[in-house]
Amino acid sequence: MQTPLRKKRKAKFETLEALQLALEEKGLKRTVAYLSRLERNHYWPTRKVVAALVEVFNGELTQDEILNPDKYVETEKDAA
Repeated sequence: MQTPLRKKRKAKFETLEALQLALEEKGLKRTVAYLSRLERNHYWPTRKVVAALVEVFNGELTQDEILNPDKYVETEKDAA
């Protein structure tokens, strides 16, 4: 599943490590494993995480895209 977070992370930061560093610069320390699970929608982020992600993506990623990724995921049927 390509969530908005994963798509936009790959476009802007390429690696999870680069995203991790950007978040650390904003004072948020999270592991690469945590970020990977978050972008696959396996974890529910805290408000602090959501706010930091929106900030590092300069508004290109919205709170709703983070909290409700299923609304934005394109399925194979949608693409056809």
